[in-house]
Amino acid sequence: MNKMIKLPLFLGIVGGICGGLLAGTHALTKGKIEKDENIRKNAAYLVHFADLANTRVADSASFQAVWSTHKNIKNINVIEVLNSSEAVIGKVYEATVKGFADDIVFTVSFKDSSINKFVVINSKETAQGAAFIAAFDGAANVSIDKVVDYKSGSTTTYGNVNEAIQVCYADYKGN
Repeated sequence: MNKMIKLPLFLGIVGGICGGLLAGTHALTKGKIEKDENIRKNAAYLVHFADLANTRVADSASFQAVWSTHKNIKNINVIEVLNSSEAVIGKVYEATVKGFADDIVFTVSFKDSSINKFVVINSKETAQGAAFIAAFDGAANVSIDKVVDYKSGSTTTYGNVNEAIQVCYADYKGN
């Protein structure tokens, strides 16, 4: 058989086998990956109220009308955290914003006029943006008026995260 036929045929067969294996692996692991992602998100929600016993996460609801005019905010969900009596003990906001390198997903909760807790779920920022995120991850009792001093090079990350926090805070205050 001619090499002009054998090589493309061989590459097509190998490519088809590899594609089939990749699709099969995806089908087998998709459910577990989604389950693990939900466990990680629920843990990020509950850490906001870790000092309270017997808490659980209620269903999330998007409040798109609040943030839809902000071009750097991709999504914000509000999650109610319930106690064992099914009473709402607080709200956690999950936000997805445009970062400099990639999307940043974080949760934030408020108490009075300050941030109760800020937890990063996913971020793949470049050096300065990653430094800002790392410095702010896990922050508690931060004044809403001054989220954190941004470092040179993290202006995009800081601005978009701060914008989402301000939108969440306005919803928290009922504005």
